[in-house]
Amino acid sequence: MDQIPIKYLVTQAQGLQQELGGLHSALLRLLATNYPHLCLVEDWVCEEEVTGTLPLLRRMMLPSNTCRYTQSQLHQAFQKLPSSSPRLNRILEHLTLLSPGDLIPYAEALTASMALLLEPGVPRRLLQTLNKLWMGLNTVMPRRLWVMTVNALQPSGKLLRQQRYTQNDLMVDPLIVLRCDQRVYRCPPLMDIVLHMLNGYLLASKAYLQCHLKETADFDRQNQIVSNVAVPGQPDTPEVTREELKNALLAAQDSAAVQILLEICLPTSEEQLLGATTESLLRNNRGPVPGKSKRGSLLPTTRGSVEDTEPEGGLLSDLREVQCLICCLLHQMFIADPNIAKLVHFQVNTAGVRCHTLPC
Repeated sequence: MDQIPIKYLVTQAQGLQQELGGLHSALLRLLATNYPHLCLVEDWVCEEEVTGTLPLLRRMMLPSNTCRYTQSQLHQAFQKLPSSSPRLNRILEHLTLLSPGDLIPYAEALTASMALLLEPGVPRRLLQTLNKLWMGLNTVMPRRLWVMTVNALQPSGKLLRQQRYTQNDLMVDPLIVLRCDQRVYRCPPLMDIVLHMLNGYLLASKAYLQCHLKETADFDRQNQIVSNVAVPGQPDTPEVTREELKNALLAAQDSAAVQILLEICLPTSEEQLLGATTESLLRNNRGPVPGKSKRGSLLPTTRGSVEDTEPEGGLLSDLREVQCLICCLLHQMFIADPNIAKLVHFQVNTAGVRCHTLPC
C-alpha cells in the first residue's frame, strides 16, 4: 500500500465524480478511516488554494512556448547557492505556475537540496517559495514526499552517519521527524514543513498501532482460548492490556513531542546573549515600556520616536515566528486531546523542571 499514490488517485476521482458515480465518497470514507494523516484539515485548505480559480488562471496565462526547466538545471542552481540565488528564484517562481501533478518530476530535486537553503546568505524569498511548492506537492504525493524530506533534513557531519528512513520507520517512531538539522529550528519556512510532517506522522502512528492491534487480535484470542482450556478459570484480560499499552505508548509519543517542541521554543545561549529572552519577546509583543530606551536605560525619549514603537531586530524574529508556529500546533493538539496538556503538566511538575513563560 505504501507504493500506491492514494492521495493522487483521490484527487483524480474528485475531478471525475460524474463518470465514477459514488466512488469518490467511498474513497474519502476509506481514507478518513484508515489514513487519517492524509485527511488533515490544513491539507484540504491548501488544496483549495492550489487548485482554486486564481492558480488556474495563472496557469492559463502561462505561454505554451515558455522556457521549461529540467531537474538537472534545478539541481545545479541549488548547488551554486548563494551566488545562484537569482537564477534559482526564477526557476522556483516558474514551478509555482505548474499544477501539483506536473510538479511530481521535480519532487526529488526539490527535497534533496533543501538542506542547502540553511546556509547563510540564502534569501528568505527562496525559502518561502520552496515552502509553497512543497505544500503543493503535499496535495498529490504526501507520504513519499514526507519520507524524502525527513531524509534530506538529517544533520550533516563527518561524525554522523546518516540513516535512510522508510515510511514504516516514521510511523513506528514519529519523533524521528524532529531529529533534523538544528538550523531548521530557526528557519520558519522549513520548520513549518517539519511541524506539518510531525502532525501527520503522529496521526499515522495512531492508525498504524490500531491496525496492528486488530491484525494480531485474532491470533492472540486463539492462544488465549488454548490457555484457558489448559488452565480453567483464568480471566480473559490480554485484550484490555494490549489496548492500555497502546494508549500509553501513544500518550508517551504525544507528550514527548510536546516537550521537545517547548524546548525548541526556548532561546539558545547565543540568543540569550543577544537579548532574545522570552520575557523580552513578551514585552515587545505587548509594547515598549514608557520612558525606557532600546538598551534598557531609563532615559527620557521623545514622544513618537522610532525606539518606542519598534524593538531592536524587529518584532517578528525567526525565534518568535517559530514559537508562533509551534504554539499553533500545540493548541491544536490540546484541543484534540486535552489529556495531553494534563499529562505534560503532570510530568513537568513531577520532574521539578523550571517552567519558562512562552509568548503564545
